[in-house]
Amino acid sequence: RPPELRVGLVGLGAIGAHVAEALSDCKTLPHATLVAVLVQRSRTEKPACCGEALLTSDVEAFFAADWDICVEAAGQPWVREHGRRALAGGRDLLITSIGALTDDRLHEELLAAARGAGARLLLAAGAMPGMDWMSSASLESVAEATLEQRKRPEGWRGTPAE
Repeated sequence: RPPELRVGLVGLGAIGAHVAEALSDCKTLPHATLVAVLVQRSRTEKPACCGEALLTSDVEAFFAADWDICVEAAGQPWVREHGRRALAGGRDLLITSIGALTDDRLHEELLAAARGAGARLLLAAGAMPGMDWMSSASLESVAEATLEQRKRPEGWRGTPAE
């Protein structure tokens, strides 16, 4: 049996809630456990998708929790403000807001933090991160952009492209 992956999740919006549900159903990701969720604002009731996980708006409490990988679903500002810290602590960081990496200095700092601590900087791939990149590119004077997405043939089943 593979070792259990302990997940810290940042953000509980549409993407974060979907991730939390997948982690809490014990079927989708049977070897992963949601242990902490960082939200922007405190909540009076804990959503069912959080299960037994710590739900907090306190960044310090989140970083004090015992997780192996941080899944960011909170936006580029969180990556800029806290990404280095997650990696420097020797924890892997999976970011969905990859548009933050259009800042070359931040990208290099995140890579250096990961290398220095033996952690991994992981990038989510797919349509939403592609849109994030395009949104970031729109802030500059870009004359042309090419977005290439690769997908295995079976990934098109059930779509209009089939």
